[in-house]
Amino acid sequence: MCLVEIRMFVYDCIINHVPTNNVPILMKKAANRFRFHLDNVHHRTGVEIMVQELGVVTDYQFAEYLYSIIT
Repeated sequence: MCLVEIRMFVYDCIINHVPTNNVPILMKKAANRFRFHLDNVHHRTGVEIMVQELGVVTDYQFAEYLYSIIT
């Protein structure tokens, strides 16, 4: 799995209300089920940073949308 796929997996978990503490466990289990080997799984703090980034991206997209409406 590449970094982008891992981030997308984390975002999918968050959007589907998986607690941040459970995301690393779920990531490991899913990788094992699909016979992927993950050398390094993000810890809860890494997942929480990704959640903050997702919030920033969402805020930016919303601001762009509002700007497009008024111009």
